[in-house]
Amino acid sequence: MVNVSSLSSKLAFVFLCGISSAAFAASDGSKGADSAGTAEVSTNVPGKIQISNLSDIDLGTWSTGNQSGSASGICVWSTLRQYSLTATGSLAGNAFGVSNGEATETTIPFSVEWTNGSGAAIPIVAGQKVSNLSAVSKSANCNGANDETSTLAVSILEADLEAAIADNYTGTVTLFVVAE
Repeated sequence: MVNVSSLSSKLAFVFLCGISSAAFAASDGSKGADSAGTAEVSTNVPGKIQISNLSDIDLGTWSTGNQSGSASGICVWSTLRQYSLTATGSLAGNAFGVSNGEATETTIPFSVEWTNGSGAAIPIVAGQKVSNLSAVSKSANCNGANDETSTLAVSILEADLEAAIADNYTGTVTLFVVAE
């Protein structure tokens, strides 16, 4: 009668020994007129991500019509080559918009779009994650020949500008990227 417990323990030991000898491939050379030895080199590249090259968007002085502007050349680099983006604004509830910062604060909402590389513009909803974006750049600052950059665009509707009081307005958009 075969002891299954003992047999499975022996097979597991043989299997593990085979793995450990494959994991360390270093070998010494032999004596002779010449000799060669080998050493395995290994590393681990973890999932990393970086967003860079952002710039401020100055929409200037409004005169008529909608107002829009963008920041292009934004670099999103990831060792996983894919990422998600969540954007938030500086108004209450992380909404997108600008404020005059006065005690009787006036705010003007704006919409946000993200263009990933050479793709189509994606409308962004404040606080909602957009997944499966491609980060094909192979350099962290997107200066390689085939590296693609992204664009952040904002737009304010004429009706919202007409409803605002005369003043200077500022706000921010925070972009949070996660390697996928």
